[in-house]
Amino acid sequence: MVIIYQYVCPTSALEVLEFIIMIFYILIFLSIIILYYQTPGWQGKNKKVLRLIFIFLALFVGLSDMLGGYDRYIYGALFDNLADCRVSDRSIFDSIIYDKYRKEFGYVFVNYAFSLITSNRYIFILLLTIGVYYFIYKA
Repeated sequence: MVIIYQYVCPTSALEVLEFIIMIFYILIFLSIIILYYQTPGWQGKNKKVLRLIFIFLALFVGLSDMLGGYDRYIYGALFDNLADCRVSDRSIFDSIIYDKYRKEFGYVFVNYAFSLITSNRYIFILLLTIGVYYFIYKA
């Protein structure tokens, strides 16, 4: 009940900002639902609408500013550590991600590949989300 009250009656500037962000996310979600039900002849046949829905979802998830749960913090911290190792010319074998996920070659490689593009965890999460939704769309 306290959580509901906090979002209904924000008391600090940060709570107001979080409330506005949540309203923005809800509006994106509702626009996707409305788009889904307003499209004539939907039933999975309209690829343009499906593509648009996937773009909305990818942006919704990718731009969520680490509000997606604790796992996003962990992914971001592991990526930051690997990117820091790469930028400071240390070996990726010194990174925490390699130490903890030594047998997950694909996961370490994806993080390393994105660290060649950016060292910003937010851009990493956004690009990774767009990539995942692209592959889901193509499947």
